[in-house]
Amino acid sequence: MTTLKSIGAVFAGFVTVVVLSIGVDAILESLGVFPPQNEPGSYTAWMLLLATVYRCIATVAGGYFTARLAPNRPMRHAITLGIVGIVILALAIIVGGFGVYTVRRSFPQTNGTVKIPGLEGKVEIYRDKMGVPHIYADNEHDLFMAQGYVHAQERFYQMDFWRHTTS
Repeated sequence: MTTLKSIGAVFAGFVTVVVLSIGVDAILESLGVFPPQNEPGSYTAWMLLLATVYRCIATVAGGYFTARLAPNRPMRHAITLGIVGIVILALAIIVGGFGVYTVRRSFPQTNGTVKIPGLEGKVEIYRDKMGVPHIYADNEHDLFMAQGYVHAQERFYQMDFWRHTTS
């Protein structure tokens, strides 16, 4: 029974940290302090500092809650909560990094220079801010070859995306 109480204490502390962090995020977003979550690039340094501070406070509160609920050795339970949090963070970073790597691997190359065998002249491909390619070539053969190359790049991303979402 003590083991279940210990597990419950650590779990309750973890839930406390998560609920406090998400709750404060939502409150600050609704007050206009933080931008909407679909605009992550618009965070400033002071916003990130503020988030770090209140999440540290939430973590301390979770540790306190864990220690108060622990049937014995409260400090050991708080340390266990910290270890569980670090392990979950490490797993999230590994899975997230793998996900980003897997998805971006199939993105078309949109900058730099590519040498394509079979071109007879110079070809330039410009992508506007919406990502739409504009192809300029010295002759029709190179234009259609570049168009096929760009189309294949875009199509590969689409097929790879569908493969990942349906499996």
